[in-house]
Amino acid sequence: MLEYLRAHILEEVDGAIDYMEKAVAHKGTQCGATFYAMSVMESEHANTLYRMFSKMSKEEDLTDKQYSEMLKSILDKYMNGMARFETLKKLYYAA
Repeated sequence: MLEYLRAHILEEVDGAIDYMEKAVAHKGTQCGATFYAMSVMESEHANTLYRMFSKMSKEEDLTDKQYSEMLKSILDKYMNGMARFETLKKLYYAA
């Protein structure tokens, strides 16, 4: 289950960035507004999945190293991906 959550967290963060890039590119149009809304939903999905991940115990079949690598991949994606997401969001709202 943890691997499933990890994979989908990474996917949702990537989706949030992709949609926000489209929102910025189509700013001021209905498509841009729709892409913005979809981007926000993807970021919310990532956050929800991350909360689920963080509440779960390490599965017995995972080594400490594997679990640490999973967590690191999520935190790296958040650090880089969500920073990009927030920057794009500011561009969307910039005049």
